[in-house]
Amino acid sequence: MRYWMLLLGLLATSWTQAGMHVCRDADGNTVFQDQPCGTVNTNSAQSQNVCSDSISAYQKRIQAGHSLPTDRTCLKQLMVEQQESERLAAEDAKRQQQLVIEKERQALQEERRKEQLAKAKEDEARFLAALKAAQNKIVESDDPELTKVMLERSCLQHVLDTHSFKDPDSVRIEGVKYAWLANGSLPRYAILLDVNAKNSWGAYVGAEQYRCYLSEDGQRLSGAQ
Repeated sequence: MRYWMLLLGLLATSWTQAGMHVCRDADGNTVFQDQPCGTVNTNSAQSQNVCSDSISAYQKRIQAGHSLPTDRTCLKQLMVEQQESERLAAEDAKRQQQLVIEKERQALQEERRKEQLAKAKEDEARFLAALKAAQNKIVESDDPELTKVMLERSCLQHVLDTHSFKDPDSVRIEGVKYAWLANGSLPRYAILLDVNAKNSWGAYVGAEQYRCYLSEDGQRLSGAQ
């Protein structure tokens, strides 16, 4: 027994001279470190796990008065890390939300663009069909008055086919003019119709002027309106 006590004494003396300290960790286990007990040893595995408990565990020990020297430091460190983690998570959630909003906005814009393109193609097709139908109704005649009547009817039909009226059956011509109009660098001969129609309440809203360009000989509607 004396031999073992002497051996332990020699070992303790050698550890002290070598800068080693016999300490206890948070679980009560004996540990050896090269710094005084109660300080953080950055070179030992124990020191790397010194803040491995949860925030609530540190808070309970501190409130109960059973805290270790490193508990308050670890609690402060963990709370700072938690706040930083929450801040980063909030920023990431905000970025994700902005990405979703931006994708929805782009999808809506694309949908509107497609709708506008489809409507433009539909209007163009309706216009060409109306123009063709109007041209087919033109009959050449030696009677100038008959030719004018046919042109005016064709122009009115073209207006009906290419414009929307609340009550198409109520559309009427209240005035007719023939005039040369500037179209780019060339003059164009055209019919000017003053057209009136009823609104949703059944009342005439007042005449508006619509134009139909004529062919060079003035016998039919032009193919380029």
